Amino acid sequence: MSIRTILWGLGFVAAACWIAWVLTVVNNNPDQGGQTVLLSFYISLYVALVSTFTVGGFALRRYFGNNELRYAYLQASFRQAFIVGALLIALLALQSVRLLAWWDILLLVAVSLLLELYLRSNARSQRI
Repeated sequence: MSIRTILWGLGFVAAACWIAWVLTVVNNNPDQGGQTVLLSFYISLYVALVSTFTVGGFALRRYFGNNELRYAYLQASFRQAFIVGALLIALLALQSVRLLAWWDILLLVAVSLLLELYLRSNARSQRI
């Protein structure tokens, strides 16, 4: 599959998930909707964030860098979008139950950075 097809697919998924997220926020009351509304809110937001960050990260890498293959740009963009999306959803989930504090943010950011560094070093060791 070509990169153009993947990016168009991700753009379509991002648009559909952003629409689903907006419809979830506008049409539902989280106090009366129960777990289904919260699950719809978090899943649609997570997929929309990952898709948007992947396309945006790929565009930034493509614009600023010319040394790697485009598939490497796409792989790194998806990996980082996956981690950043999970970080943001975890922060929102903690805030929704009123457990978010500044040290939680620092710990989650540190864990995200360590995970990214581990995955980056593991990908390099497998290429050799």
